[in-house]
Amino acid sequence: IPANADIKYEDEIEDQSVDVSLVLGKMESAKARINLVILDACRNNPFARGSRSAQQGLAAMEAPIGSLIAYATSPGQVASDGLGKNGLYTQHLVREIERPGLKVEDVFKRVRAAVRQASNGRQVPWENTSLEGDFYFRQPERTDPAAGAQEARRQQQAEIERAVAEALSRSREEADRERKRLEAAFAEKLETEREAMRREARDRIAAAEKAAQAAAARPAADFPAPAPAPVPAPAAAAAPAEPAADPAQEAVLLSMAADVLDSKLKPVPDAVARALEPPPRQAGDRWVFLREIRDGEALTRRNYLTQSITAADANGYELEASDSDIPLRFDREGNLYSMPSPTGPGTLVFDPVDPRFRFPLKPGDSWTANSREVFPQFVKQADNRVTVLGWESVTVPAGTFQALKVSKVSNKAWSPFPGQSLTSKRLTHWWYVPALRNFARYEALEVDQRGQVLVDQTWELDSFKLN
Repeated sequence: IPANADIKYEDEIEDQSVDVSLVLGKMESAKARINLVILDACRNNPFARGSRSAQQGLAAMEAPIGSLIAYATSPGQVASDGLGKNGLYTQHLVREIERPGLKVEDVFKRVRAAVRQASNGRQVPWENTSLEGDFYFRQPERTDPAAGAQEARRQQQAEIERAVAEALSRSREEADRERKRLEAAFAEKLETEREAMRREARDRIAAAEKAAQAAAARPAADFPAPAPAPVPAPAAAAAPAEPAADPAQEAVLLSMAADVLDSKLKPVPDAVARALEPPPRQAGDRWVFLREIRDGEALTRRNYLTQSITAADANGYELEASDSDIPLRFDREGNLYSMPSPTGPGTLVFDPVDPRFRFPLKPGDSWTANSREVFPQFVKQADNRVTVLGWESVTVPAGTFQALKVSKVSNKAWSPFPGQSLTSKRLTHWWYVPALRNFARYEALEVDQRGQVLVDQTWELDSFKLN
């Protein structure tokens, strides 16, 4: 029915309208490859009361092969007139037809979706189709072949880059997983080694305490007497120091030992030789020690340390060490007043002293002494027990000596920071040789309450010079 038709009676319909069947028949006789019929005329018959048919809307119809008949709504339903100059269906159809590159089927799919949504599902456009070819209301935009090839190359390159990026990402992820696995394995191995070292340190301290208790309970007559005049063995007979694992490291150690002294003993009074009184230390006495310092985590450092007496009198002596500008001060018996702080710059002061020796030194003697260790940052309280274990032979790079082994076990407590309390146990051994005026070997091991090794080192006399 044309939009300008003026139909007042039903019998005027055939005169002023177009028979769709006639149009379809012409299309079939024309043998066109594609036939399109779009019907936005699905209205109720205004003459339904007197009409021969009571059907609403537009009924479905047959069309030739290669045809598409589009209805504004589904067969038997009524289409909305809309609010604008076009009906709801035509409004969306006009918009979608203008889109380039859409096949006719896609145009009507988009129209159907839009109309159904706009009508809240009350109007659903419909198509009957037997199309066999493609049809576009507007052809796809043509592209330059060169530009198309360039775009293809760009997409190919992008695909290659994406594949490479994914491969790199997978490789990084695999490497990261492997790194984490190795780190975990190393951490586990390191922790196992640390725990073994902690256990060994605890066992060493426990054994030393047990040995000290046994020595203190042993009758004095059971201890062997010292040789009247201890003399070092010839240098050729001396046992060499344990070599460094790396020959290059050994060469470095030797180059560090600038002081290679004559290592000749001086005669001493018998009371000094038997450790009944302190040795007569003199300014200029020098000792070179080979130190082995372990950090509690399987790392060992070796270096040389030179100690020299710079002043001595009846009250004590002052010692200068090659690793610090701060001197060490001792009383006459060799108990320590002060030394360079091991925790940083400054001086560590002992109040009253760090107890080591109490002459006469007799095997089996044992005594306790409390002291305060005044660091620049904090103060440690130390409860010490010193025990003279007895005479024994000790071999160091400087020779073989008869030494009096002295053991000290110290229980320490301190607060490095407000609210933090720490405790530790320290084991110290000296192999004191009266004729050397010093010790030939020194060991120190300190473990805190968590089992962490704080100090673990050994000194062995390498050479000496006595005035």
